[in-house]
Amino acid sequence: MEALLRDALEPSRAEEGTVIWFAFKQSPTVFGVLHTFEDEQGRQAHIDGRIADALKQVGPTMFATAPEVRTTDIPTVSSRPPEREGPAPGPRPGGTGRGRRFHRQLRVDDPRSSTYG
Repeated sequence: MEALLRDALEPSRAEEGTVIWFAFKQSPTVFGVLHTFEDEQGRQAHIDGRIADALKQVGPTMFATAPEVRTTDIPTVSSRPPEREGPAPGPRPGGTGRGRRFHRQLRVDDPRSSTYG
């Protein structure tokens, strides 16, 4: 499962509507993903994208239970940007300044490797 989530990093970066994408591990068999999106269209594009397709393919054989999916509106956020040289990037074009959190918890029976094509 860790390899599957690692392989999802680059596709998540390519999704224009995905603002933040975290994969996390709670135990050897419990993994999760936390996503934020510019808007509902970004969220829907992610749900219809490559990462979701890959999870649908391996899900029936890899997951002990169906993924638990929760959506939450985030009315405000506080974070520290990473230190970098040059000006900080501005908001994405067309962004609303609001975010949506999309959390998926995955329970795994057999953590096997997989990649995205």
